Amino acid sequence: MSAAGRRDLLTVAEVARLLKLAPKTVRKWVRAGKLPALHIEAQVIRFNPDKIERWLRGREDAWS
Repeated sequence: MSAAGRRDLLTVAEVARLLKLAPKTVRKWVRAGKLPALHIEAQVIRFNPDKIERWLRGREDAWS
């Protein structure tokens, strides 16, 4: 992935703000496989905004 592509990825803090969750909860959900994430390095997690949006829409559909 190019450096430009990495800038488009979201951080744990950004996803936490978007979902109104604590960053610790976001990391826990990633470990549990509940959130689509990219493991860039050993302790670096990033999120594709499009995949997070699709994930959110899927959860909204489940509540409808």
